[in-house]
Order: sequence, then C-alpha cells, then structure tokens
Amino acid sequence: MERPLVTIGTPFYNSQWAIERYEKGILDLDYPRDRIRILWVDNESTDHTLDRLKEFGSDYRGEYDDITIINRYRVEEKDTRLAFKKNIENVFNDLISSSDPRTDLVIIGSDCIPPSDGLKKLLKMRELGGNIVAGLTIVCSGKQGDIFLAPHFSCYFWNQKVSKFNSIPIAATKNQYYMKIVPRFQDKIIRCHGIGTGFSMIDREVFNHVRFQADIKFGEDLLFCLEAGLCGYKIFCDTSLFYDHIHYDYQYKKDKKGFHLVYRGSLRGEKTYIKR
Repeated sequence: MERPLVTIGTPFYNSQWAIERYEKGILDLDYPRDRIRILWVDNESTDHTLDRLKEFGSDYRGEYDDITIINRYRVEEKDTRLAFKKNIENVFNDLISSSDPRTDLVIIGSDCIPPSDGLKKLLKMRELGGNIVAGLTIVCSGKQGDIFLAPHFSCYFWNQKVSKFNSIPIAATKNQYYMKIVPRFQDKIIRCHGIGTGFSMIDREVFNHVRFQADIKFGEDLLFCLEAGLCGYKIFCDTSLFYDHIHYDYQYKKDKKGFHLVYRGSLRGEKTYIKR
C-alpha cells in the first residue's frame, strides 16, 4: 500500500549550530522519501543557515517529492518578546499557506530530532482519529532548571498556581506553562488539551478554522491547540514517541563556555553536552 504524501515543514532562524543533527534526523526517517515534500522557511538568518538548506536541497532534490525553501523577512518591534512571537507566528503561518493542500503538515523544530519510526507513529494516531498529534520531548522550564515532558496540559497538573483558559486548567511554573507526564502514561496514546509542535502532525482541515497567533502568555503552539480543541478537534499524544531536543545551556552560555544540551528521548531525560 502506498504511503500518504506528507509535508515536513520547519521554521529556521540562525539554526546553523543545530542543522547538521536536524538534517540527519530527516534523512534517517523510515519513510519513503518520494512521499515527503519538504518545506523550509528561513526567517532572514544572519549565519549560514540558508546556505546549508540550499545545499541540502541541491543534494537531495531528486530523492524527495519536492523541496521548497522560502526566505521571509523578519518583523522588528521595540518589544523584543513581541517581535520574537510575531516572527514565530508569521513563519508558522507561512508553512501552512505554502504547504501542499493535499497533505497533512508535519512540523519539526529546527532543534528537534525525530526518531526513525516517528512519522509512522504520527500517522497511526491520525488513523485513530487525532487531528493534531505529537510525541514527547524534554522541556526546560524557567531559570530553576526544572525539566518537564511535553505535551502541555494533558492529564496531570503540577501543583503550582493554576490558571484557566476558557475553563481549561493550566499549570504554571514561574516563567512557562507546562505539565508533568507521570509514568503511568508511558507507552500509551492519550488525548490531551495541547501539545508542543516540535514533532507533530496537523490535519489540513484544522487550518480552515485555526491559525497560529503571537501570544506572550501561553505561547503560539499551546494557544493554537486550545483553540483547535474548542472547535472540536482531537489532540493525541503517543507517550512511546520521544524525540531529541537540543537546548542552549544558559549557564554555560553565560559563562561563554559554548555548550548546548541535547535532551535524549527518554523518561530519564538523559543529557549530552555538545560544543558549539
């Protein structure tokens, strides 16, 4: 049976430090390359990100159904946080509007490395009726160094201050809003209120009603999911599906030691340091 055609969409901005690992993750996917359309949007990177993307496109264009690379301008605002969020909003919506309307959109973060069987697991959740589906990653939360597992707001909330979004309870840490996944959810497909979009698949139909928005409090992916949920769309997460997530180690960055952290896909949150 022929595999469904999918679009892999990734936003980039000064991603040169992670791009080698990202590209290897794409190449290692256990899925027919001729059933994958690649759509990359670079947000006016000032390093060599765009050059690397074009080099990949030149090397592998004949193996994939299509490779499209878009370079979009950056939004400038006095409020740097708002500018950051607006650029994320614009790039994500570019992915939506520029992707093949026949396909579901697979979003992979430029600092995220999916497992080889990841696409198959996302498609399995789609077959089970999920409109927005994702795996788990390790998430750093605030300056305290707390480590949480995404998806956001699923079934069990951390006992900090709780706020609400249209009656949906939200667990808040000092700086961000995440939930803890408890071990009893391991290796199950669960329905949740929201997911992180680092490795996710979104039903094309969802985009007829919901788009990404710049939002300081909740974040663009969470707000997208909450609004999709209010429209009746189902959000699933496979807790056996982990993907690696590369982070800046902020203390090392502050001390100018030049290291990043790779959080390996496991409940233990195994760490690996890589030198820039």
